Amino acid sequence: MTTEILLPHEKLLAYQLAIRLLEQIQQMKVMDARLRDQLLRASKSVCLNIAEGVGRFSDADKKRVYAIARGECCEAAAAIDIARVAGECDPEQGRTAREIAGRVYALLTGLIRRYDFETIVPKTSRLHEDEREHEIQQEHEHEHQHEIEHEHEHEHEHEIEQEHKHEHQLDNQRDDEQTSTSTAN
Repeated sequence: MTTEILLPHEKLLAYQLAIRLLEQIQQMKVMDARLRDQLLRASKSVCLNIAEGVGRFSDADKKRVYAIARGECCEAAAAIDIARVAGECDPEQGRTAREIAGRVYALLTGLIRRYDFETIVPKTSRLHEDEREHEIQQEHEHEHQHEIEHEHEHEHEHEIEQEHKHEHQLDNQRDDEQTSTSTAN
């Protein structure tokens, strides 16, 4: 007797709920054949993409495949809504399927976010280097602005000093003129 070994995706809650979503969709008994076909394809794709994501090695691949699964989940949820509004399915089964779809979507969003910071800006990426370069440029710009302000202060002090010197010279000239006028009288 052989027993099936659980694969990693079968342990994942998102996958387990995606399978429940597929089962629930089948129980909805959607009357419109094309809508039913699209709904089944989308819900099967959610299951398959979750399984594929678990099997991927890199964080970026996992995130990309989980995002595809989430998009398929949105498509399935929209098809469920359409079937319910059009009255083309069992209302209670449709409501339950829609609730499951919302839970699967939330779990997939969590899986995607798990890899956000690790895959958006890897430490060795060019984007990270560009951001660091931008920070360095801003620091240099700030230092340059500080130097310019310092130069302006120094120039202003120099101008004041020159004015004082010029006033002192004028005062000395006046004193000299007054002294020479006093001695001449």
